[in-house]
Amino acid sequence: MDREDDSSEMLKLFDKEERGYFARLRDMFVGLTRSRDSIEYKEALRELQRQWAPLLGVAIPIVIAVVMCSITIGGGEPPERGVEVTFVEPDVGPPLDPIEPPPPPETIETPDDLVSDVIASVPSPPLGDPVPNTPPTAQPPVMPTRSPVIFKGIPSRGAGGGGLGGGVRLEGDMVGMFIDLSKDARGNLRPEFQTVAEKSSYVNKDRLLFKDVHYMIRNGLSREAFRPYNVVPQKVFLSHLVLPYVKSSIGPTTYKVEKSVKKGAPWVAVYKGQLQPEKDGLYRLAGIYDDVLVVRVNGKEVLEFTWESRFNGVGQPSPIGTGWTQKDAAVAGKHRMKGFQGVPLTYGDWFPLKAGQSVPVEILIGDNGGDGGEGGLTGGILLVERQGETYAKTPDGVPLLPPFATTRLTFTERERLAQIADPTNAKTSGHYAFSAKDIPVMNTCGKARPSMTEGDVTVDVGDL
Repeated sequence: MDREDDSSEMLKLFDKEERGYFARLRDMFVGLTRSRDSIEYKEALRELQRQWAPLLGVAIPIVIAVVMCSITIGGGEPPERGVEVTFVEPDVGPPLDPIEPPPPPETIETPDDLVSDVIASVPSPPLGDPVPNTPPTAQPPVMPTRSPVIFKGIPSRGAGGGGLGGGVRLEGDMVGMFIDLSKDARGNLRPEFQTVAEKSSYVNKDRLLFKDVHYMIRNGLSREAFRPYNVVPQKVFLSHLVLPYVKSSIGPTTYKVEKSVKKGAPWVAVYKGQLQPEKDGLYRLAGIYDDVLVVRVNGKEVLEFTWESRFNGVGQPSPIGTGWTQKDAAVAGKHRMKGFQGVPLTYGDWFPLKAGQSVPVEILIGDNGGDGGEGGLTGGILLVERQGETYAKTPDGVPLLPPFATTRLTFTERERLAQIADPTNAKTSGHYAFSAKDIPVMNTCGKARPSMTEGDVTVDVGDL
């Protein structure tokens, strides 16, 4: 199978990620008939393992119980033994004289003052010199240990769902795919990047990045939209997008292709999932990403940001060429993020959501790869606002919106966000103005989930 076929198969699996149970069974049996080198066959093997897991979880304990019941303790009943008993007639002597009973004991009455006399006769110990109060001896701190025991029921992947995603999937996560824009579907260097990959200005690389992103959006982020590019056959899972500045190489590293993607190569990551919040209402997103951020809800673009047009005002379109513009003058340019060089958040369009209805969501982020072939920096943040909701504000009046999260965050994920948003944190110095409290869950199947301590739930001890 060549790289183009491999990428095409990966795209089919990516598009079918939200399949139902019976559809997955059907695809599993079909995949087992494919070539052992195909992605469909490998995906079918993984699905077969997932199907067998619950059956083995029930069968193994039953087999153990049957074996234990069949074992008899001590190897059966002991044999009966007979004991011969001989009765011996006692030797009866002459009769004994009757024994007189002893006289009754003399009753002695204790005087009332006897106890007082005994107590008075016992000398009291000397008091001695007073001992001054001294502080207790300092004990060495107890080092916390991480328990290796993991209980099921509560998210337990640590902080792996943030950043650009991780390898452990939880219910509600978005599924991500990675595209190396410097290569075509066969893995060959694209002609337009033959010189850009070695030496080029940010402007030229941005133009090529914007052109590719425009093509993908125009084709609906579908399989056709990614066909001309080098799609990596590796998926990751994203719960929220909060990524302080890091090297651009985090993209290839997250998808485990850092050895095959050249430094300085532009890339795009696309995440797909479903939205179904706990509350009905009008929602909008606010975000930044260096270099490109695009969000689509129910097939419609609701937010677009580029680093090149980061200071655009109301009604000024971005250079991607989709025609989308920021529309709310009341917030445009006013929510500045110190952690991202003071760049203001771009606020998206309002869109309705209902708790009982599910709509698709797609997030695209992209990086131009930096300048000079060594790579640059990348990072961004995506927040959510519900119309009519009351939010805390910074001293200068900036609303503290919560991160956009598609599933319940783990303990470690929430702790990490609290550290980033903490204004007393010396590393961030409060440069990331958002709220790490009361983060809404945007994918809950129309009902609120239990808290971390309610109901039949448990916790990953390693996270605590």
